[in-house]
Amino acid sequence: MIGVVITGHGNFPKGLVSTARKIMGDLKNGVIVVTTRQNEEPSNLRERLNEAVEKVSSNEGVLVLTDIFGSSASSVCINMHRNYPVRVVTGMNLPMVFALATYRTASINIDDLASMLEKIGKKSVTRW
Repeated sequence: MIGVVITGHGNFPKGLVSTARKIMGDLKNGVIVVTTRQNEEPSNLRERLNEAVEKVSSNEGVLVLTDIFGSSASSVCINMHRNYPVRVVTGMNLPMVFALATYRTASINIDDLASMLEKIGKKSVTRW
């Protein structure tokens, strides 16, 4: 199964996962939330994210969802591709986490899952 790390600022990633679990049920094993801390040294964040990726790493790879492109967390994770089979999708929102809970256990490869989540995330932003 594809490993998952969900990361972002403050309580945002924990809130998304908590809400998804209330609505969708358990997200299964292999999902870790890493929150970034205000004024955290980049080396400390890098270490915590590396540990999380190592814990959920599988032959199928690790998908990382981050809240903001260009943030410390997304930059650290994007650079992990040198050491791990990691794909990073930024701009996460709740519909993406719902889709992740639904499709992660299907026989889908990490690139297709990342593309699907990107499309769902974009489609879920609507202006009325």
